[in-house]
Amino acid sequence: MSTIDKTKFEKLAASLKLALSEEEYTLLNPSFSRLEIQKEIIDELPEIENAEPMIFPFVCSSPSLREDEPSTPLEVEEVLSNAKDVEENQIKLPKVVG
Repeated sequence: MSTIDKTKFEKLAASLKLALSEEEYTLLNPSFSRLEIQKEIIDELPEIENAEPMIFPFVCSSPSLREDEPSTPLEVEEVLSNAKDVEENQIKLPKVVG
């Protein structure tokens, strides 16, 4: 099993904004070594560059979104009639940014 040197771990940790202790580097080394071996095996697969990326691991048989159907928009007065607080033809909301 190959080992990854500490400088590579430090670069990875810094790019992820992590601070790792010496013990954590030692604990992570075997896992990353296995990952590196698995990556090499995958890279050796024939025609791997032609494989389609997997976006979602399960097949979805029914679409969850409906088709868009054009319709006439609501009148401004109708929309504003449901609003609790209106100011200058707009719905007034409480401030959410401090």
